[in-house]
Amino acid sequence: MTAHTPDEIERLVREFLATAAEEGDPEPERDEDLFQSGLMDSLFALTLVTWTESTFGIDADLDDLDLTAFATVAKITDFVAAKQGEAASA
Repeated sequence: MTAHTPDEIERLVREFLATAAEEGDPEPERDEDLFQSGLMDSLFALTLVTWTESTFGIDADLDDLDLTAFATVAKITDFVAAKQGEAASA
């Protein structure tokens, strides 16, 4: 597994989120709540979880499926970085 830096993780997350955005929508701020902004709903959040697992080679456990961990770009980045750290130390 290749560990990504937080900057790389954030860039990839932003690229993925852009695929769901409507044309002309502004890019979300790092700490903007994606659910409140309307960019993400629970169905898209599950798509995002699946994407993070496949893109970053991590496993999201049932305990990880608290959607607040996916509410902002910063939280998604932190989640992926933490999971990569767990995998590296295992």
